[in-house]
Amino acid sequence: MNLTSPKNWKTHSIYSLAQWVNGLAFKAEDFSKKGTGLPVIKINELKSSVNDQTAYTEKEFDAKYLLQKGDMLFSWSGSPETSIDIYWYQFTNGWLNQHIFKVISDDKLVDKNFFYYLLKSQKPVFIHLAKQRQTTGLGHVTASDLKELQVSIPESLEEQREIAAILGSLDDKIELLRRENKTLESIAQTLFKEWFVDFRFPGYKKLKIVNGLPEGWKVGRLGDVLKLPSGFAFKSGTFSKDGKYRLVTITNVKNGYFENKTAEGINELPKNMPEYCRLGTGDVLLSLTGEVGRVCIVFGENYVLNQRVSKIEPLLLQNKVFVYFLMRSKEISDQMQSIAVGAVQQNLSPVKALDIETVVPDEKCLQLFSEVANPMFDKLISNIQEIQTLSRLRDDLLNKIFSE
Repeated sequence: MNLTSPKNWKTHSIYSLAQWVNGLAFKAEDFSKKGTGLPVIKINELKSSVNDQTAYTEKEFDAKYLLQKGDMLFSWSGSPETSIDIYWYQFTNGWLNQHIFKVISDDKLVDKNFFYYLLKSQKPVFIHLAKQRQTTGLGHVTASDLKELQVSIPESLEEQREIAAILGSLDDKIELLRRENKTLESIAQTLFKEWFVDFRFPGYKKLKIVNGLPEGWKVGRLGDVLKLPSGFAFKSGTFSKDGKYRLVTITNVKNGYFENKTAEGINELPKNMPEYCRLGTGDVLLSLTGEVGRVCIVFGENYVLNQRVSKIEPLLLQNKVFVYFLMRSKEISDQMQSIAVGAVQQNLSPVKALDIETVVPDEKCLQLFSEVANPMFDKLISNIQEIQTLSRLRDDLLNKIFSE
């Protein structure tokens, strides 16, 4: 591949390279009560997928607001560090909500995939612009900003496609690993349910059922198998946007997904901060505020645990995978939500959560589950680490291509 120097690329206003369709400001009466129709796609859906919190509508709107798989989207409003980003739309048809642009590139000037990576390369600029208008934690990038922002691109569409293909090959590998992790977690969750909810574990036919449970099992509490130490109350005066140790808050804990972008950091660890608050790849977290009961696996290093998030720690290390899928189970999630309190914002007490009733299997069954499920969990963690490596490689390459 023979690429021209970026110095010889042609300069354009980034706004002039595409159409920017802003989403609709939906009203309460637009939403269907039964969750029927098409999903309304907000920034939350782009970050953590369509889920049971997603609103739906049966109404029809102008076709320009209809989203289809493969559309390019730019979320231009929200918390700058965690909400300003560029996405490929990956779901079934939906309606575009406000604060998101549907980006339709001008195919006479720019290849669609190349433009996606060009926008990705400008993400630090977008975040900076959003911070300039940040109020009450929220910032935004305007159409005027896009009109003023100048970028350079190769005049040759073929050269643009070659660049996009290189970057796309890395994204394809990352997506393949993410899909494999979804499959691994689905298999393990199915196995967990079959063994510990339906009681169809190896050798179950040979065991007696005593008081509705396999012999040797008991009804206990979450505190019999795990603990939930809470995060540290860091002083806001020590926060630094570029701090070495990144603060993990409630916004980083998604349902089955860790948001690794953090808004704040600190440069020195408080002397009285518990050691468990230092986080790394493989640690498991629980949300205690807002949408309580979310569970995710941390990936990355130099993270520290802020308040309103708990770390999920098994009492016995060999039961870590069992504990993870226990806390991810619908039964436990529903119970945590039912005991949360708060009119405006739900809050979950770790102490009360530890009192939630649960079935506690015997040691033999737990050991057997670990032997079967641990390799799947280890592979999941290995894939997460490989995703990190590939993501860094892609980002380094992205910066090299568009900053020279």
